[in-house]
Amino acid sequence: MAAEGNGALVPVQRRIVVWDKETGMPVVGTVPSLSPSQITEVAAAAAVTVYKEDGDDLAAELGLPTSEFYGMTCLEVMLIRQAREGARTGDSGIVNDILDRLVGKPKQTTESVVTKLTYEDRLKEIARRRALEAKTINPAS
Repeated sequence: MAAEGNGALVPVQRRIVVWDKETGMPVVGTVPSLSPSQITEVAAAAAVTVYKEDGDDLAAELGLPTSEFYGMTCLEVMLIRQAREGARTGDSGIVNDILDRLVGKPKQTTESVVTKLTYEDRLKEIARRRALEAKTINPAS
């Protein structure tokens, strides 16, 4: 990402607090901001990272039982936990989120009516229809 400054493109920086190694005091530093594509790459990398619980590697080496999610990715664990929470609570928001991801969101439909009447003509048309409906409902009059 870049911002314009005096006609030239300069990198966008964000400010962070870092600890000075010599003094141990906090100081303000700057780091480059991430672009949208970099954010997507970081999120994808985090999702496919192998999920680990303390002791899993040792248990696997010793042939002992590992945690329930051993060998799965972080994304798989998140989805399983979300599905379980939805099943446990019946929370429709969670259920809808999962269904939207699995089968896609339902298409939204809109109805469009085009009229070429003037406002006055439209009001007369509504009045005429209401009069006809009144006669149909009460034929004795």
